[in-house]
Amino acid sequence: MTAPGKILKRTALGALWLYKHTLSPVLYFLGARCRHYPSCSDYAAEAFGRHPPWRAFWLALSRLSRCHPFGSHGIDPVPEGPGGAWWQIWRLGDWVWTERGGEEPSKPPATLDELPGL
Repeated sequence: MTAPGKILKRTALGALWLYKHTLSPVLYFLGARCRHYPSCSDYAAEAFGRHPPWRAFWLALSRLSRCHPFGSHGIDPVPEGPGGAWWQIWRLGDWVWTERGGEEPSKPPATLDELPGL
């Protein structure tokens, strides 16, 4: 990975860590609950751990777009594979608002606290 890619990845993981330890507990206290497993912040962290920053950004954005009362819910692991050309953003994420019926992973996805390099 290039130096700018590493910087983007570390910046994104740092922002996710900051969100998870500051704003997320406040939102949880106010009644906001996760509709998916893993949570959106854990999903984004795992996406940045597995994929290049460009694809990870679109995967996280597509997940956030599904996280609302009329959106999907359930088990939704980070997909494997390349996902398409860099300019085909509609193929870089999952934009469908249907229920997730994926198998629960045998090993839970890494949380922000378990990711190395932060």
